[in-house]
Amino acid sequence: MLARFDPAVPARYAAYAKQRAVVFWIVSVVPAALIALGASLFTPRLWGVATIPVILFFLVCVMVGFIYLKLAKKNEAMAEWNGILAILEPEGLAFGPVPSLPWDEVLWIGMADVRAQHAAARATRGLNGARHRTWAKSGHGSLVLSVVYKDADRLLPQLPDTARKMAVKGGKHRTLGTVPFMVVLHPDVLLDSAATETLVAQLRAQASAHGIPFVVSDTEAANTRAATSQALVA
Repeated sequence: MLARFDPAVPARYAAYAKQRAVVFWIVSVVPAALIALGASLFTPRLWGVATIPVILFFLVCVMVGFIYLKLAKKNEAMAEWNGILAILEPEGLAFGPVPSLPWDEVLWIGMADVRAQHAAARATRGLNGARHRTWAKSGHGSLVLSVVYKDADRLLPQLPDTARKMAVKGGKHRTLGTVPFMVVLHPDVLLDSAATETLVAQLRAQASAHGIPFVVSDTEAANTRAATSQALVA
């Protein structure tokens, strides 16, 4: 199976995410100015009450800006994958930036599907709905696929720079004695619904055929915890 996408899609996500980052950094100028001038603009008592909220608002704006910038860089990297998200063959798996490796190099596959919850959140009014809509337009998906490979020390030096940058290394595995690494993708932002379902079904089938655990979690955070507890074992 070959899962392809239009490279223009992640490029568009990246541009939007960069815009959001700039907006938050521009907004952060307001609390920064208040921090610098607040003591001269307000009474000591009023400024004493307002100082902590203003500082927190400044830090949040800066932090969210960097989160959007990180998402933009991830989408820019995906735009360079020649439109190939995954290749599933009987002999092996190519997943995102990781070229085809034999199935026996794969330790664990995890999935979290929160598309229904995120769609409901995007339909709501107020800040929460706006946050989810902006997040989606920036290329953050609602279906998470995680592939854990057995040996970072042996495999990562052989992989392209984009794969090494996206790889999350774990602790030493108790049984294998190796350091696994994980690659996480959101295929639903790059593929249509039918192609996404086909990819998930094929991954599940291949995992079953090769004796690889395929674990379904309720949330992305739970998916990460499952990978940590079941595969990236210190």
